[in-house]
Amino acid sequence: SGNPAVAGTGSVGTTALWLNAGTLGGSSIDLRATVIDFTPGFSGATTPFFGTLGDDVYVQLTQQSSVTLRWEIFASGTGQTVYAVGSPEFRISDIDGIGGAPFTRESVSPQLGGLQSYTVSTPTNVQVSVVGSELRAAGTQDQNGETNSMVGFTWSEVSSWDVKYQLHINDPLIQARFLHDGDGDFTFAAPNTISLLSLDLDADNSTATGTAAQKIFTENGAAVAVVDADLGIAQHAALGTNLGAARVTLTNAHAGDVLSVGTLPASITATIDTSVPGQIAVSLSGTASVADYQAALGAITFSNGSEAPSTVDRTITFDVTNSTFGTTSNTAVSTIHVAAVNDLPVIDLDGPLPVSDGTLPTSPPDNAWQVALYGGHFGVTGSINPDPTAQSGALGTPTLHGVGYSPAGSVVFNDTSITSGENPRDSLVASGFSYVAHPTNGDYTPGNGIWAMVMSRTLTEDATITVGAPGEYFDDHAELYVNGTRVDAIIGWYPSLPAGEVISYNASAGDVVEIRLTNVGNLGGFSVSLATAEQPNDLHHEVPFTEGDAPIPVTLDTKADAADADNDITRLAIAAGGLADGAAERVTIGGQTFALDANATRTATVGGTTFQVAYTTAAGFAITRSGGGTMPQADLDTLIASITYENASQDPTAGDRTLTFTATDSANATSAPAVST
Repeated sequence: SGNPAVAGTGSVGTTALWLNAGTLGGSSIDLRATVIDFTPGFSGATTPFFGTLGDDVYVQLTQQSSVTLRWEIFASGTGQTVYAVGSPEFRISDIDGIGGAPFTRESVSPQLGGLQSYTVSTPTNVQVSVVGSELRAAGTQDQNGETNSMVGFTWSEVSSWDVKYQLHINDPLIQARFLHDGDGDFTFAAPNTISLLSLDLDADNSTATGTAAQKIFTENGAAVAVVDADLGIAQHAALGTNLGAARVTLTNAHAGDVLSVGTLPASITATIDTSVPGQIAVSLSGTASVADYQAALGAITFSNGSEAPSTVDRTITFDVTNSTFGTTSNTAVSTIHVAAVNDLPVIDLDGPLPVSDGTLPTSPPDNAWQVALYGGHFGVTGSINPDPTAQSGALGTPTLHGVGYSPAGSVVFNDTSITSGENPRDSLVASGFSYVAHPTNGDYTPGNGIWAMVMSRTLTEDATITVGAPGEYFDDHAELYVNGTRVDAIIGWYPSLPAGEVISYNASAGDVVEIRLTNVGNLGGFSVSLATAEQPNDLHHEVPFTEGDAPIPVTLDTKADAADADNDITRLAIAAGGLADGAAERVTIGGQTFALDANATRTATVGGTTFQVAYTTAAGFAITRSGGGTMPQADLDTLIASITYENASQDPTAGDRTLTFTATDSANATSAPAVST
């Protein structure tokens, strides 16, 4: 209430100050208007003046002219030294016009920077349009403060904003008084709010209402887009046609959560930030069209590689920004429902094929080749290449780009179509090779075509290793190392090596074998084969027992594995088959020995777990945790590794005996059988 304290005559620099003009967040604020531009329509126009009508602030123009005011808000009692910051809705009323035509009497133009929306009544006599570089609200009828002559502007998180006021009619008797709501009594009977920049993650509301979206990610399933296919971004013409940034934030990330960015439009780049615990933030930037930003948001996916992901709904927030005006859209929310699936137990009696975390283990499991992919060049020295320095690429130790394991086949790598621009692991992936990029160095990207693949393993049986002809180019080469010493090497020769120009080596059980395949040009094809009596790499295990032998392990020692990603194995069953020698055949589990011709129940303690082991001649062994519940997998693995078989007969019946293992989880799902023969 009361007139403002005015300093100046209405020209540029004049200020008007209203103390305790309103509240922001429950705290009193002062309001100050400063003239930053005054343009008279002709020489007779007078400068603006300020006042208060009841509880409403006003600025008044006389004759044709325009004035731009900078409005500022301050914390009351600070002498206008401490700005207040908020999101004001600035309502301006009594915007008049003549005869239904705009720009005939009065208009107002808000600052576009930070402007979120404007509101008019339905119906209204105010026409809002883009005029040049301005958004202008112009009256079309002579009014006296009715709601249909009012417009409201909302800025986001500001302490100041500019508004241009204009009187268009050139008549010395005409004045224009622009009233500003002082206490919230300027209300819209039927408000119509138009956002300058809005975001809707599901335009047709097929997954969620409003501006939200909902998606479902299923454990072990493909990554899901975090927005619906009909995502929509609407930008007012006043802001132009381009956007400059977008933010996507997973606000409650759980273990295993990943936000990935697919192919983006050329002018947009993405950065992913995980520095804030419990959050994953994707920032998009670059000047691009609305359509390009829609495509970029559609390229972001959610996934979780865990076998036991949290099923808490994930919340992902989105907004887009017009960088030219600093206008940011509404915050839209996508909810990701995570659906867990029951993971089947797995029993592997001779060890699984693990996927590496990007480091090269010292010894691969079973008979799988361990493969490491490098970018760079090991170099070949010696008489087979008299001038290794002439080879392109850096000599010495290349950079590790990824590791993995190959399947157990005689031909591990044989590809005649890999060229300098292709990734050498592609053919391995096609043949079942399991590969993981190094976490620090990332995947190998072919550049000049120089790469090296190192295949290594420890033999469990004697074997003959053969490395076939390498590529067509002079410097493609293969080297064989046994126990750290290079024992042979061959180098490519255009158009190809003679058929007999191969590496052939008889290796012994226990040898550590390493084959280095280096490609400098177009690879014509390396073939690596292994002739051995080793067991296949599967769930099963075979072991010979000869009359008079001591008890033998029925699994491959500590490599035997009982696994369930949900860690909820409740029962292990072992069925015995092929038995022929009565009480002479015995199985020992956790230190407890069972004759296979008599029913018995005993307990065995391994680690911190006590197991109940029940045997019947009809069904075999049933192993559970004493007292019930799930069995800790580490202790169960140790229990399985302890199992031995013996036949004490002096004249045992020849033939195969089988122990068939199956595991059951808390959902009554049962593993595939694993057979020890």
